[in-house]
Amino acid sequence: MTEEMDFTVEDLVKWIENQPPDKRYDWTTAGSCLLGQWCKSKGLKGPALRNKSIELGHDDDFYRIALSGYPFTFGAALDRARSLALPQQELS
Repeated sequence: MTEEMDFTVEDLVKWIENQPPDKRYDWTTAGSCLLGQWCKSKGLKGPALRNKSIELGHDDDFYRIALSGYPFTFGAALDRARSLALPQQELS
């Protein structure tokens, strides 16, 4: 199922842009963290959701966006995403 889904930084940023900027997320729980909520929005459930969320959290760029700074709000995560120096990628 996950092989057919798009799990890119660009896709994550587009999803974050549609979240309430002041909404907080629980970074300590795979299903409630930013990455877990994103995976859930793609239809993942149960162990697949948890596993994919944890897998993404081990990737440097996804980690920096979702887990590397306080506050843990969607607006702050969007700011972190926009501050990444991602080659050949433009984040709106």
